[in-house]
Amino acid sequence: MKSKLPIFAAMTSIACTGLPLQALTTQMRNRSEIIGVIAVTQCHVNAGNITEETAREIVQDVVEDKPYLKLAYSWAINSSNARAAIDGLAPTLGPNCNS
Repeated sequence: MKSKLPIFAAMTSIACTGLPLQALTTQMRNRSEIIGVIAVTQCHVNAGNITEETAREIVQDVVEDKPYLKLAYSWAINSSNARAAIDGLAPTLGPNCNS
């Protein structure tokens, strides 16, 4: 049994090494999703289809419906990188904000 111990340790190490990568991928996916939601609402505000207040309500509704986005939303409202991504993405969505 002692000869198998290093093998089990190596396999456990390899299995655990992949966990942070999955978490990072989920975090990036959540951040991308919330940036997309905010960018689409910003596009509609820019087009004059909705007001800023309505846009905030829509984003809040999305976050309430998808609680896993709360951390990403908190990041998005406090990050200059997120704001830059939203400001860059919103104008590219086209006249109907659905591109």
